[in-house]
Amino acid sequence: KCPECHCTFTTNVELRKHLKCHSDVRLFTCATCRSTYELQSKLMKHLEKNRYHNNNVKEQIKCSECDYACTSNARLQNHLKRHNKVKQFSCCTECNYTCTSNARLQYHLKCHNKVKQFSCVTCKLEYKLQSGLARH
Repeated sequence: KCPECHCTFTTNVELRKHLKCHSDVRLFTCATCRSTYELQSKLMKHLEKNRYHNNNVKEQIKCSECDYACTSNARLQNHLKRHNKVKQFSCCTECNYTCTSNARLQYHLKCHNKVKQFSCVTCKLEYKLQSGLARH
């Protein structure tokens, strides 16, 4: 069980990986936009989503508050929410988690759900989230 947000995990490996999201230590940096990540897998997802990082594609729009750059105004607007000090959505009654998008809040709330609706067809292990089953 996570001591920060009280999410539960079936293995210590999953818990250790999750705990990195609460850490300020971000060892993985995008060479193009200088975004930082606590996990290499998150940096890789960032690079996949932002293929423009090979400088030949489109003109980049830069964030006025940090080194972030992107090719779409919609992405920039989404990024700017990170600089907004006021979190728009307060969280569940079970922990103090807050976030800036309703989608993230809905995803977070699933960690408190007691129902494990995704199960492995081979070993019958059950998971709250489909992503947990996929990792398994």
